[in-house]
Amino acid sequence: MPMLMRTSQQHTHSKTLTPKGEGKEVEAYEHGRDVVDFVNFLNEKAGTAYTATGDLLPSAGRIAELDALVASVVGITSETLTKAKKVATGLKDQTAAHGDVYLKAIEKVLTKGAAYVDTEAERLRKLLAGDNISPEKKALFLIKTNILRAFKGEPVEEVPANEEL
Repeated sequence: MPMLMRTSQQHTHSKTLTPKGEGKEVEAYEHGRDVVDFVNFLNEKAGTAYTATGDLLPSAGRIAELDALVASVVGITSETLTKAKKVATGLKDQTAAHGDVYLKAIEKVLTKGAAYVDTEAERLRKLLAGDNISPEKKALFLIKTNILRAFKGEPVEEVPANEEL
């Protein structure tokens, strides 16, 4: 959900959040003035998961309801895929894209076996270690890595937005 943070021309200390699109209400920003407060506010409003340094949080891309379905990679069946598709149809915006990552991973586990999770995680780790990776691809690969952790039953690691990873 693209948003814009503005400083009021009349009041130099007044900040507002202006969501993109018609019918969206401008919201006054009445929180702290440091980077961490801004990032936490924007994460909450935009449904994102960034740290104050711009990195993605370990929770980025994770969807609790889908995590519960894939928590044991050896237990994934076609029924898991059916249930996951039902959950994914109710997702919107960026979360829907994350749901698609879960669905593709479930399909790969069903066709290639449980070893797919470790193989794909290792492939992504190597790609992330490379120097020639765009910020967009890095974010995508980190989200995929976070989602693959759900297949191993790893809980979402909570890191405050002000901490560096």
